[in-house]
Amino acid sequence: MPLQAHLGVGERDARRGHLLRLPEDLLSRWEEQVESSDALRLHKEAYGRFCEYRHSARTGQPFNEETRYNTWPLPRYYALHTLSHLLIRTIALECGYNSASLAERIYAGTEDDPRSGNLIYTAVPDAEGTLGGLVSLAEPDELWCG
Repeated sequence: MPLQAHLGVGERDARRGHLLRLPEDLLSRWEEQVESSDALRLHKEAYGRFCEYRHSARTGQPFNEETRYNTWPLPRYYALHTLSHLLIRTIALECGYNSASLAERIYAGTEDDPRSGNLIYTAVPDAEGTLGGLVSLAEPDELWCG
């Protein structure tokens, strides 16, 4: 199934990047598969402990158990975030681009408004902001996932 990629140019500065949108049905099927997995359950529990420790250390107040998972991202966020970092590593290896000069934006949405994409873009509009070989990586043949 081919992935959709769009090369965009920031309107306010010279930053450039790739917006990658995955098919919604692909992410939905993946979410259904991992929804009841031990790995996701353990990850969610660890996230809850993180929220509690962070709150307690910062405020010194008891933690409100009812809000423990209020900011828990959807499972799709983890899939998109992992993909984003794999793409950044690939861009760095394939193009010789400094991975520290790249930034990411994850578009996972909410349960009511699911989204399915990420944006990899140059973090600063400097000499490396031209993206060089990065443009060629957005060609459909390069993005094919069979």
